[in-house]
Amino acid sequence: SIKSSKKPLDILLWGLPGTGKTDLAKVITKELNYKLCKIDDYDCKHRDKFFENQRMYQLTMAKNFSEILDNYIILVDEAEQILCNSDAKHIVTSELENKKINTIWIVNNIENIHPAYLRRFDYIQEIKNMPFVSRYKLAKNLLNNNHDDLSYKIAQAMHNPAEIISAINWCNNSNKFNWKHVQNKMNSYQKVLNQTVKDS
Repeated sequence: SIKSSKKPLDILLWGLPGTGKTDLAKVITKELNYKLCKIDDYDCKHRDKFFENQRMYQLTMAKNFSEILDNYIILVDEAEQILCNSDAKHIVTSELENKKINTIWIVNNIENIHPAYLRRFDYIQEIKNMPFVSRYKLAKNLLNNNHDDLSYKIAQAMHNPAEIISAINWCNNSNKFNWKHVQNKMNSYQKVLNQTVKDS
């Protein structure tokens, strides 16, 4: 674990969008009484090499200030472009070997990440979709333990925390619960999600 390790760790969390990877990183940080230092990812569709080089520069600077950031965990979200950038292999390899501060990296898929990078991570964990019982409990909890039937339907139709939260937000924003409306919305959401996975 991060607390018991004698040296800082590089941790790679991977899994489909919406499975709660970023939220898990935040929970880990909070449970360890650390603070989170997030390397800017911005919600940008037009990322380029310059953008990713800027992120690498931020990461390098954060590690160089590791003594000041001793009680921090660095979060590199949406890290595919960095870890799949063959042009910067020596830089990325150096950062993964330069273990000055605990770092959590998050990606949707590891298939295109070079094995040379993967073997330098101290811990790699796939974050899978929640089982039905967990989805049902989450939906019921978010609905304040009311509407058992709606919780069941949402748990059946949705497969990860992001989908469940979106469905319940739509419910809460309605004057009354309209499952057909929610289902139509989530079908649209699922198409977007599937396209995102295909493009990642």
